[in-house]
Amino acid sequence: MESFKSDEEKVKDFIAKGLDYADKNEHEKAIKEFENALKISPRDEDTMFNLGLVYIDEKEYGFAYDIFKKIININPHHIEAFNNLGLVFARKGKYSDAVFVYEKGIEYNPDAAILYNNLGNVCYDSGNFEKALAMFKKACELDSVYTERLHHLGIDSYIKDSGESRNDAIAKLEAAAGSGANKAKTMHDTGIAYLER
Repeated sequence: MESFKSDEEKVKDFIAKGLDYADKNEHEKAIKEFENALKISPRDEDTMFNLGLVYIDEKEYGFAYDIFKKIININPHHIEAFNNLGLVFARKGKYSDAVFVYEKGIEYNPDAAILYNNLGNVCYDSGNFEKALAMFKKACELDSVYTERLHHLGIDSYIKDSGESRNDAIAKLEAAAGSGANKAKTMHDTGIAYLER
């Protein structure tokens, strides 16, 4: 005789099947499993988040937008929902909307390094190099994992006239090379900086 499952167990089963299908790129089946879970637990953030990711993979940005916005309305401290909603706008080339989303996410989550980093990416892609540099610096202050991007931008920022002098950028790159942080790349970037000067 088959045992009865609680709603919580059913939701877990649907999510597990959905994730399995998503891993196999069987997105339609994954979507059905996540939707089945949401019929039982319509405010389950994990289910909605995974459904949103599948919609991004399918380039169904309108559906992804609706899902991530719903998560944010339920929980404005859901950093990854803000992050992926900003990504939806960035992929569509709507940089001002992406900037708004990341800034709103930072307002609710001021210590979320990933939001500063991705705001920096959007600013960089849209030509606002000075703000991009500031955002990358803030991301680096919060989490050292973003250091490489900051050092890479050190060259690009002065090449793109963000206000930092070439000599200042070279000095920072030499200091970074001395610290041993990603030394080979930093030395390479320092050489390029000297060449540009």
